[in-house]
This record gives sequence, structure tokens and C-alpha cells, in this order.
Amino acid sequence: MDLAVIEVDKEAAEQKYKQYLEATKKRASRQYSQLKRAYRAAAKGFKLIDIYKAFETTGLKPEGTPKLAIVRADSGTAYFHKRDNGSGIFSRHRTVPNWGKQEYKSNVELPEGIFPNWVDKDGKTLSIWSGSSGVETNVPVVPAHLLPEKTLDNYYILFEVDKWSPIAPVGDPYLLERVNENTFIVLAEWDVTEVEASIMRGNNVVLH
Repeated sequence: MDLAVIEVDKEAAEQKYKQYLEATKKRASRQYSQLKRAYRAAAKGFKLIDIYKAFETTGLKPEGTPKLAIVRADSGTAYFHKRDNGSGIFSRHRTVPNWGKQEYKSNVELPEGIFPNWVDKDGKTLSIWSGSSGVETNVPVVPAHLLPEKTLDNYYILFEVDKWSPIAPVGDPYLLERVNENTFIVLAEWDVTEVEASIMRGNNVVLH
């Protein structure tokens, strides 16, 4: 999976980290704090990823759904809600986000132009309110040996979607830590075992 990760020389990253560390002592700046954090991770040898570029690079499946999905690491299901002009929202929530009634800080929003305009089977521009505006798929579980000590609130899984289905197989998952809206630290990559895949699929089946 080509994610166009950002690799920075460790020594250069260490110098940049120290510069932004000093800068944050002189003035409060959200961007300086984010840069300090990103360079600190790079200085430790971690790669970074701009998920806007990742989704632009990988694009869409033939049926018009994203090839990748990203969601908070403790989510069993990832939902993608299409928005106007090729934008969209990855969420832990089944419904289109209602800002006043549910948690939304964990959402990952892709701005307009990341994907082509959404169209229906007849080539007409798709309204975000149509029934086909949302899709879902199951999410890889973080293996025990990679589980962070902290809560998973700021950790995410980016993975390749075989098909958008609650019981679909998944591949090439990455464990990420969020820096800001689009920049993430790549902490680990792993192969999903057959046992893990089986457990994941069964947990998303609704029995009647």
C-alpha cells in the first residue's frame, strides 16, 4: 500500500525539534506545538503521514468508495459519510454526524477535492442526503503486543478496505497517533492473523 509517508533524517529532525521546543517557550502557538511533536517523533525514527495525500494517492474503488479507511483505534466499525464536492467524513458513528448530540472530535474529515465529485450510477452528481451517502466496514483490532499504554482516544487505524461490508476482510493496517487534522505519526504496521480476522468478522454480525 503506497501511503506516501514522510521520512525525515533523524539528526535534522532533532535540530528542528529543539528549535520548535524553544519557540513554544516564547509564544503560544498551536502550529509550533504540532511541529514540535511531529519532529520529536521523527527524531525517534518514526515516519509521518499526511492522510490527505494518502487518500488522494490511493483514490477510489470502481464502485466509487475509498480504497482506504481510517478510524479511532478502539472502534469496531468504520463509517464513511460522503459530503459535497468529493469530501467526506470517517467516523465511529453510523449516522451522519450531528454536532450537538454525539462525540465528533475523533472524526477524520477529508476536505473538498480529495476525491472526484460523487456521482450515481447514471453519472449524476450525488446528493449527500441520498441513501447511498454512507458505507461501513469492520476494523482491525490492535494486536496485544502493539497496544499503547494510554487510552486509545488519540490513536487511529488506517487500513486497506477489501470491500465496504461489516464482515469484510481487511489488510495492511497501520497504527497511527494523531498530531492534527491530517498529520499522523506511524507507530506500527502488522499482518492480521486468521484468528484475529475471524473474531473481527463475527463481532460485527447482527444475529436475529
